[in-house]
Amino acid sequence: MSINCIALGKRICFYRLKFNITQEKLAALTNCSREYIAYLESGTKTPSLPTLIDLANVLHTLNKFLTIKDKHILLYEHNAFTSHLMLDSDEVYQMTKRGLDAAQIAAAKGIHLNLVLVKLLELHHLGYDLRHYHAQHHAFIKQFNLPAHFQFDVAAG
Repeated sequence: MSINCIALGKRICFYRLKFNITQEKLAALTNCSREYIAYLESGTKTPSLPTLIDLANVLHTLNKFLTIKDKHILLYEHNAFTSHLMLDSDEVYQMTKRGLDAAQIAAAKGIHLNLVLVKLLELHHLGYDLRHYHAQHHAFIKQFNLPAHFQFDVAAG
């Protein structure tokens, strides 16, 4: 079995937070302890195949967690760039919740503004609720005369 535990742990945490599930709730839904979920998210422990499938089913991400190939379980990575891009996506999302705009996020994280804008677009595509940030983001895009492809639409309600 070939599993990158660190990447898998980050992915479990990413989707758990995306669906607003606590470690306690995820543990209850997968018949694990909260401590075990914490170990998995930190990459300290490797889940068994049944646990991995339970986690993927609970988080509605079976095809994003793994693919079976040559009787090995491998992390499903579309490509290394996308995986690297989204490593700190929840942190970027939380920064939008604190009212920071894309330039402030870029400065705080020490990364290029365009990378922040791409992260925000990917968060939107992943289903993150960015209604709180929509008006601020579009004002930012307009103010700096940035290309329209950095914009995203959010459903009302």
